[in-house]
Amino acid sequence: MIKVLVFGTGDYLNKILKRIEECYEIIGFLDNQIEKQNTYIRGKNIYPVMSPQNVKELSFDKVVIASNNYASEMFSQLLSLGVREHDIVVDFVSIIRKIYIYDFLKMQVNLHGEENRFDIAVKYSVIEEYYGKNKYGYALYKKCK
Repeated sequence: MIKVLVFGTGDYLNKILKRIEECYEIIGFLDNQIEKQNTYIRGKNIYPVMSPQNVKELSFDKVVIASNNYASEMFSQLLSLGVREHDIVVDFVSIIRKIYIYDFLKMQVNLHGEENRFDIAVKYSVIEEYYGKNKYGYALYKKCK
Protein backbone atom coordinates (compact mmCIF):
# COMPACT_ATOMS: atom_id res chain seq x y z
CA MET A 1 0.00 0.00 0.00
CA ILE A 2 1.18 3.55 -0.73
CA LYS A 3 2.54 5.30 2.37
CA VAL A 4 1.40 8.90 2.75
CA LEU A 5 1.75 11.92 4.93
CA VAL A 6 -1.39 14.04 5.18
CA PHE A 7 -0.84 17.80 5.18
CA GLY A 8 -3.58 19.55 7.15
CA THR A 9 -5.45 18.73 10.35
CA GLY A 10 -8.30 21.25 10.25
CA ASP A 11 -12.05 20.72 10.03
CA TYR A 12 -11.82 19.68 6.39
CA LEU A 13 -9.83 16.59 7.39
CA ASN A 14 -12.90 15.11 9.09
CA LYS A 15 -14.68 15.04 5.72
CA ILE A 16 -11.98 13.08 3.93
CA LEU A 17 -10.02 11.10 6.55
CA LYS A 18 -12.02 7.90 6.09
CA ARG A 19 -11.49 7.97 2.30
CA ILE A 20 -7.76 8.63 2.71
CA GLU A 21 -7.49 5.67 5.09
CA GLU A 22 -9.27 3.47 2.55
CA CYS A 23 -6.83 4.42 -0.22
CA TYR A 24 -3.50 4.81 1.55
CA GLU A 25 -1.42 3.80 4.53
CA ILE A 26 -1.12 6.97 6.61
CA ILE A 27 2.21 7.34 8.41
CA GLY A 28 1.51 10.74 9.93
CA PHE A 29 0.18 14.25 9.58
CA LEU A 30 1.82 17.58 8.86
CA ASP A 31 0.55 20.91 10.15
CA ASN A 32 2.01 24.43 10.30
CA GLN A 33 0.31 25.28 13.59
CA ILE A 34 2.85 24.73 16.35
CA GLU A 35 0.15 23.93 18.93
CA LYS A 36 -1.01 20.96 16.81
CA GLN A 37 2.47 19.51 16.38
CA ASN A 38 3.46 16.68 18.74
CA THR A 39 -0.21 15.74 19.18
CA TYR A 40 -2.15 12.88 17.58
CA ILE A 41 -5.03 12.37 15.15
CA ARG A 42 -7.36 9.43 15.71
CA GLY A 43 -8.77 7.56 12.73
CA LYS A 44 -8.48 3.81 12.17
CA ASN A 45 -5.19 4.22 14.02
CA ILE A 46 -3.57 6.96 16.05
CA TYR A 47 -1.34 9.18 13.91
CA PRO A 48 1.33 11.69 14.98
CA VAL A 49 1.16 15.33 13.88
CA MET A 50 4.51 16.83 12.87
CA SER A 51 5.95 20.01 11.44
CA PRO A 52 6.08 20.14 7.62
CA GLN A 53 9.85 20.56 8.03
CA ASN A 54 9.95 16.89 9.10
CA VAL A 55 9.10 15.88 5.54
CA LYS A 56 12.84 15.98 4.78
CA GLU A 57 13.52 13.25 7.35
CA LEU A 58 10.59 10.92 6.72
CA SER A 59 10.18 7.98 4.36
CA PHE A 60 6.90 8.24 2.38
CA ASP A 61 5.53 7.77 -1.12
CA LYS A 62 3.11 10.70 -1.38
CA VAL A 63 1.78 13.70 0.53
CA VAL A 64 -2.00 14.18 0.50
CA ILE A 65 -3.21 17.76 0.88
CA ALA A 66 -6.19 17.87 3.25
CA SER A 67 -7.30 21.47 2.99
CA ASN A 68 -9.70 23.31 0.78
CA ASN A 69 -8.71 26.85 1.78
CA TYR A 70 -4.92 26.59 1.77
CA ALA A 71 -4.26 23.91 -0.88
CA SER A 72 -2.20 26.13 -3.18
CA GLU A 73 -0.06 27.48 -0.32
CA MET A 74 0.50 23.95 0.99
CA PHE A 75 1.39 22.76 -2.50
CA SER A 76 4.00 25.50 -2.85
CA GLN A 77 5.36 24.86 0.63
CA LEU A 78 5.82 21.16 -0.10
CA LEU A 79 7.69 21.98 -3.30
CA SER A 80 9.96 24.37 -1.38
CA LEU A 81 10.69 21.54 1.08
CA GLY A 82 11.83 19.29 -1.75
CA VAL A 83 8.72 17.18 -2.34
CA ARG A 84 8.35 16.46 -6.04
CA GLU A 85 5.21 17.77 -7.74
CA HIS A 86 4.05 14.30 -8.81
CA ASP A 87 4.30 13.11 -5.18
CA ILE A 88 1.69 15.65 -4.01
CA VAL A 89 -1.90 14.40 -4.10
CA VAL A 90 -4.63 17.01 -4.40
CA ASP A 91 -7.25 14.55 -5.66
CA PHE A 92 -9.16 14.52 -2.40
CA VAL A 93 -9.50 18.28 -2.50
CA SER A 94 -10.64 18.29 -6.13
CA ILE A 95 -13.08 15.42 -5.64
CA ILE A 96 -14.75 16.88 -2.56
CA ARG A 97 -14.57 20.59 -3.31
CA LYS A 98 -14.02 20.57 -7.08
CA ILE A 99 -11.00 22.84 -7.28
CA TYR A 100 -11.67 25.16 -10.15
CA ILE A 101 -9.34 25.14 -13.14
CA TYR A 102 -8.61 28.83 -12.59
CA ASP A 103 -7.40 28.14 -9.05
CA PHE A 104 -5.10 25.39 -10.27
CA LEU A 105 -3.67 27.59 -13.01
CA LYS A 106 -3.24 30.48 -10.58
CA MET A 107 -1.35 28.15 -8.26
CA GLN A 108 0.94 27.16 -11.15
CA VAL A 109 1.52 30.76 -12.20
CA ASN A 110 2.25 31.84 -8.62
CA LEU A 111 4.64 28.94 -8.30
CA HIS A 112 6.55 29.62 -11.51
CA GLY A 113 5.96 33.34 -11.98
CA GLU A 114 5.09 33.14 -15.66
CA GLU A 115 1.67 33.44 -17.24
CA ASN A 116 2.34 32.17 -20.76
CA ARG A 117 3.56 28.65 -20.19
CA PHE A 118 2.68 25.82 -22.51
CA ASP A 119 2.90 23.22 -19.71
CA ILE A 120 0.12 25.02 -17.83
CA ALA A 121 -2.13 24.82 -20.89
CA VAL A 122 -1.36 21.11 -21.19
CA LYS A 123 -2.17 20.54 -17.50
CA TYR A 124 -5.40 22.46 -18.02
CA SER A 125 -6.38 20.12 -20.85
CA VAL A 126 -5.63 17.07 -18.66
CA ILE A 127 -7.89 18.43 -15.93
CA GLU A 128 -10.59 19.12 -18.51
CA GLU A 129 -10.34 15.53 -19.74
CA TYR A 130 -10.65 14.32 -16.16
CA TYR A 131 -13.95 16.18 -15.91
CA GLY A 132 -15.11 14.87 -19.32
CA LYS A 133 -14.76 18.12 -21.24
CA ASN A 134 -12.31 16.78 -23.86
CA LYS A 135 -10.70 13.49 -24.94
CA TYR A 136 -7.16 14.61 -25.76
CA GLY A 137 -5.65 16.09 -22.59
CA TYR A 138 -3.83 13.04 -21.28
CA ALA A 139 -2.54 12.04 -24.74
CA LEU A 140 -1.19 15.56 -25.23
CA TYR A 141 0.46 15.43 -21.82
CA LYS A 142 2.15 12.11 -22.66
CA LYS A 143 3.51 13.58 -25.92
CA CYS A 144 5.05 16.50 -24.03
CA LYS A 145 7.07 14.38 -21.59
